[in-house]
Amino acid sequence: MFFQENGGFFQPPDGDHRRTAQQTAELHRRVQPEIPQRTQQRRQRQPVQHRAQRHAEIQISVSDATAHAACLTAKDVNAAAIVTVSESGNTARLLSKYRPKQPIIACVMDEQVQRQLSLSWGITPLMMSLAHSTDELIEMSTALAQKNGYLHNGELAVVTAGVPVGVSGTTNMIKIHMVGNCLATGVGVGRGKTDLVSASGKACVCRTMDEVRAKFKPGMVLVVPSTSNEMLSFVRDAAALVVEEPGLNSHAAIAGKALLKTTVVGAAGATSHIRDGLMVAVDCAHGSVQRLQG
Repeated sequence: MFFQENGGFFQPPDGDHRRTAQQTAELHRRVQPEIPQRTQQRRQRQPVQHRAQRHAEIQISVSDATAHAACLTAKDVNAAAIVTVSESGNTARLLSKYRPKQPIIACVMDEQVQRQLSLSWGITPLMMSLAHSTDELIEMSTALAQKNGYLHNGELAVVTAGVPVGVSGTTNMIKIHMVGNCLATGVGVGRGKTDLVSASGKACVCRTMDEVRAKFKPGMVLVVPSTSNEMLSFVRDAAALVVEEPGLNSHAAIAGKALLKTTVVGAAGATSHIRDGLMVAVDCAHGSVQRLQG
């Protein structure tokens, strides 16, 4: 073995070479047992640490993804507001981050959280009592928003909260909620802003063409499973048309467009849920049929 010294090479004496080899061997024997032990310790620690990191990332990403989805849903369905129920206010802040067009109504249970959310973009915090179930939470929060003038009958609200109720940091639910006494929902049909988007009148619920001939009077809201060419003269005299058959290319949708009638198609169960002779309002913009008081 040769070593470089002062630009040249020399061979150390045999004694020095042997001592160097012995020191290297001794160091190898001392260090070698420690390497597997340290590697095993790192392997044992890593799964626990990685699981904790993955768990934290899932919690953050689920809440964030839910908030993002709520904003997109509100835009797609043209909702009047986004209603969230939050203990810490984190969900409301996540919604605010995406700058939705709709107002964010944050129902909170703590006055300090209410004051803090008042400083965030687009958030209107309202104090609400604690709900004990998901259905109660949705009803209480939307009723509170309606009471304060942010929602009205026939409007859609996107509600987001956490399930189970009362557990902070579990935002994982989105629901499209219709405000008011909604009897049926479907898809509104219209050709533009000049069309009539709402109409009201007595419901004429008919399941056959013979019933239409016997019961229908001009100015009624015609509620039927489907339409046909034979029914066009009655559709022309109707205040509005509510049809169970879905599809924007259906006969009812085409007839409603052609006759400029407020039309809702795809109203599943309309002939069962709407009582004959009941005063109803048909909202083409939201695709809803509301019960009128009186």
